[in-house]
Amino acid sequence: TLLDRTLFEYVPLLSKLQVRDCQSLSAIRDLELCPSLDTLLAPRCTSLRAVQLRAALRHLTYVDFQGCDQLKLDQILPLLGGADITAMWCGVPEEIILKDARGCAIECPENHSLSRMRTRSSNWRCVLCLKKVPENAVIFGCTPCSFDVCDYCAQGVSHTVRTVFPSAAVHSEFVDALAAAGISDKLAAAQAAMVKEAGIEGARHKVSIYAEELSLLIDGGDHDSRSYEEAAEELKQGLLCYDELKVVDTALLRLASKALGEVDPQRRIPCLLGCAESVPVSELIQHEQSCGQRLVTCETCGLKVNVDQMEHHQQVEATLRAALQTWSLHRLNGALQRSYGGHCRSCKMSAELLQKAEDLVALLSKVVPQILPVMKRGNVEVDFEHRQIHIRKEVPFAKRTPPDSSAAFREGSAGNVDAILGDVALALKLFGAKMYVEGHTGSTEPPAYWQELADNRSALIVEVLEKHGCPKGNAIPRGVPGGGAKVLIFACDGAELAT
Repeated sequence: TLLDRTLFEYVPLLSKLQVRDCQSLSAIRDLELCPSLDTLLAPRCTSLRAVQLRAALRHLTYVDFQGCDQLKLDQILPLLGGADITAMWCGVPEEIILKDARGCAIECPENHSLSRMRTRSSNWRCVLCLKKVPENAVIFGCTPCSFDVCDYCAQGVSHTVRTVFPSAAVHSEFVDALAAAGISDKLAAAQAAMVKEAGIEGARHKVSIYAEELSLLIDGGDHDSRSYEEAAEELKQGLLCYDELKVVDTALLRLASKALGEVDPQRRIPCLLGCAESVPVSELIQHEQSCGQRLVTCETCGLKVNVDQMEHHQQVEATLRAALQTWSLHRLNGALQRSYGGHCRSCKMSAELLQKAEDLVALLSKVVPQILPVMKRGNVEVDFEHRQIHIRKEVPFAKRTPPDSSAAFREGSAGNVDAILGDVALALKLFGAKMYVEGHTGSTEPPAYWQELADNRSALIVEVLEKHGCPKGNAIPRGVPGGGAKVLIFACDGAELAT
């Protein structure tokens, strides 16, 4: 009928106390003798009337009094751990409570700053949590106001104890009690919100722990064990509390779906994948396997994308990758902005691909303003869309006939050649990408001769370009017989601009 110091003084390290369905238990006292207590479970102890303690239990995180219909709210509140609740029920002035409720207990009610000091005896007590402070312990106090708080309360440390109340009606009971006590509206609202949060967290925690326990028993094939029956019953009670408080935690129910399939298979759960459909928990796994919002891996970028949006995602990606094969700032910027995901979630590209596009835009933003004056001189033109450099004026090669395959420029054209190839070299230097320099010839027969002449002409062009400052290795000579005596310059496949 009674749990008190006759038990607790012998188990000071007790961390969990469970007295489930104990019909004769009427009171629990002296719990402060177990300062490490973190869990107190007493569901359906229908005769329980009193839970008494004289100091806050700092480690308490979860209590369950579901079905303890005779237990009044004022017996539960001191367990909730907050210094404001403990103080309110012990008659501490409201001004102090308000400061602690805001987590700002660094000034006394008169707004004096607190000084750090040590207790000179063991007779000191914290005005917030009422906890006795030992000699030589750190406290924070205001001497003129006789306002002393322990180190714990001074730091504003607080937490909500997850609480399964006897019934959901306890919340309205609490609000009525505050109004009858003449508590200010501000404090009453804060305390009511705290009690509501404690109840919601308690219901959520009860469902979580017993769903996990039941799932383990299901995996172990223990359907006929007493532990299975107890876990199933507690989960049912947790769901009842969950529903009474109108808790909404779809993620929790999804994690608990295996256990819910045993105790409440027709409970409907919204699909977490985003299709907005609500399905019975017994059909949830099957639904998720066929849901159009399920995530699949994109084969090209590796991102997870909704299956019904994969085609759109791949179109956006293809657009960005195609833009990366150009030097067009306009095209790149348009594709990049869409790839940030502003239009929809599936438009979002991988960080690696976005960084590559951002780097190219930054580089082209510097290169384009410098290449435009070069183009105005009329010697070269840049095809930004196809990454090509067109030589607009003829490069005058000296005519050759077999067997002479040497490459040279026409006599008297040195000035023109330097002007033309100087601008080409400058363009190659600005872009910094590896580019082919193709030297063409007018004829193709005999093939070996004209191939050698084309190779020599392209090598000659590259030699001059490097003399004009083109980075060595960026211009790659390549001879192509036929097509007329000309020079073509274009980016190598996969070539990237130098940063």
